[in-house]
Amino acid sequence: MTDEPVTTPSPTDEPSAPVETPAPSDPGVPDEVPATGDTTSLGLWLTLSGLFLLGLLGTAFGLRRRGARRRR
Repeated sequence: MTDEPVTTPSPTDEPSAPVETPAPSDPGVPDEVPATGDTTSLGLWLTLSGLFLLGLLGTAFGLRRRGARRRR
């Protein structure tokens, strides 16, 4: 840390002019897609979610069959 005092703007300083933001061409669709660095495809996520669903259903039906066998 430094021992220099922090300067605050004086009341005589004029504020900067507001930046004009252009109106979107279509309010429901973004004009620009932000760059996130994510390069995975939608197919990968759909495949993984499908496999998860199959595993969940298999586990549920397997536990159901296992419980039915114990009751006999």
